[in-house]
Amino acid sequence: MKQIRQRLTYANVMSTIAVFLVLGGATALAASQLEKNSVGTKQLKKNAVTTAKIKKESITNAKIKKGTITGGSLNLGTLGTVPSATTAGNADKLGGQLPSAYQPRIRWALVSPTGVVLRQSGGITVEVLVGGLYQLNFGANVSNSALAGNTVDNGTAGGPLSLMSCADSEATGFGSCLGGVNPNIVKVVTTNAAGTITARTFYLEVIG
Repeated sequence: MKQIRQRLTYANVMSTIAVFLVLGGATALAASQLEKNSVGTKQLKKNAVTTAKIKKESITNAKIKKGTITGGSLNLGTLGTVPSATTAGNADKLGGQLPSAYQPRIRWALVSPTGVVLRQSGGITVEVLVGGLYQLNFGANVSNSALAGNTVDNGTAGGPLSLMSCADSEATGFGSCLGGVNPNIVKVVTTNAAGTITARTFYLEVIG
């Protein structure tokens, strides 16, 4: 024991401790090293891999298993407009215009012999000038629209229907337009089979 004490110097003790530390560290390092492909999905804690821990552009198409990314796994609110479908939001229009811009608007009215509007598309008023002469106010400019109409058969033979716009002149072949020049007004004349002006039920439509 005396000989051992004589050889226990500070330097010997520190050397021995250093050897133990080196050996212990190597053992710990060896224990911390994992075999290749030894860590799988079962070894990963839930939510352990976050976006911040993934290197940019490190996940490519080749590294993604087919069928692993579905619509349910995506946060659709974070997706922008697909570059190749920039006009998809305009699919409900034609050339930027609503479908109504490509189809003519039809305004119409069914009027009784006494000037009562029986049915109509809306916003149309009627004034009776004399029996068989009517003025229909459409509440909007219809001077560039097509006019069409006919008398409605009520069991007696009817004559032709005459239609005139009051847009250019208040004077017509059947007297002046009430209220003067007005592009909103169409004058209607109904006749019997002999061509005499007679109050009759008629239908009128303005196209465009």
